[in-house]
Amino acid sequence: MIYVSLLVHENIDVIINQIDNLNKFYSNCIIIIHISKISKITTNNLNEKIKNLKIKNVIINNNQTDTSWGNVIAGHIANIEYIKNMKERGIIVFHASNDMLISNKVENYVSTTKSAYNLRLVLPGSYWWPAHMVLQDKIFTNFVNSFNSGAIFASQIEGSFYETDVLFEIITLINKHDLLDTNYHYTKEEIFFSTLAHCIGYQPNGLPYIFSEVHDFDRILWSKFTKIDNNKFLNPFIKNKLKKILNNKLFKKGDYKINIKTVLSLLNKDTDFLQKKEYLNDGNYIWQIYDKNHLYGVKRINRNICDPVRKFISNL
Repeated sequence: MIYVSLLVHENIDVIINQIDNLNKFYSNCIIIIHISKISKITTNNLNEKIKNLKIKNVIINNNQTDTSWGNVIAGHIANIEYIKNMKERGIIVFHASNDMLISNKVENYVSTTKSAYNLRLVLPGSYWWPAHMVLQDKIFTNFVNSFNSGAIFASQIEGSFYETDVLFEIITLINKHDLLDTNYHYTKEEIFFSTLAHCIGYQPNGLPYIFSEVHDFDRILWSKFTKIDNNKFLNPFIKNKLKKILNNKLFKKGDYKINIKTVLSLLNKDTDFLQKKEYLNDGNYIWQIYDKNHLYGVKRINRNICDPVRKFISNL
């Protein structure tokens, strides 16, 4: 069985839209929904909506955790524990509340591949800021160092998936060794699962199937960072200040965001478009984001039922 771990926190209509989207492209899956503890949505309200719509394959996890920024991993762990308590086996796929599928080939990819995530080596000096956080997190790094390589790997969480037994073992390690008991706030869901899978000798058979706008943002930003760093006339203080200004300016500009043209490029297997974006340079490490032959969804889609990209995908 394929289980989808879906974290939500706002807008019931968008949640239902996403459930419909998942069921449109997965003919047979069970969706485990975790509602953030800080959400205004109640389990009763969402359950009532699902019941009225006669949706049969959704389970709402009553174990609500705070999934505010830096705590997202807690929601996925709660869902993994729920599946473990069901005493079922299969594959767990991770999704966020702002991604959508665009191809029904996703189901065959997951069922035949069984595991897919990035092995993005985390190194000092990376432009990716969570790298600096995790390398300071001695609770986690000391535990990882107790294994042979001591290497830390990151992965996009959306569209990544693992066999259940592997994730059951990983969350046992996280809980037993109190790996979340840290003062460092960063995207642990993008580091813990992939790193600990590697620690216990597990290897991915593929890469995440969601195309994310985040990587376009990083690509544009980090190319500018490189130019700043290569400027011999600027001191470190000025360089850091320019980087912060660029980061804020690019975030507001939004040219990197998913649009209908992006969706069509994926659907039409636009080779030039896909090859150009397949790899990313962190500043000191080049890694493969996705397999251009296996992209079946996009992120981020606005959590607005009237969003034009959401409406376009819903009508596919």
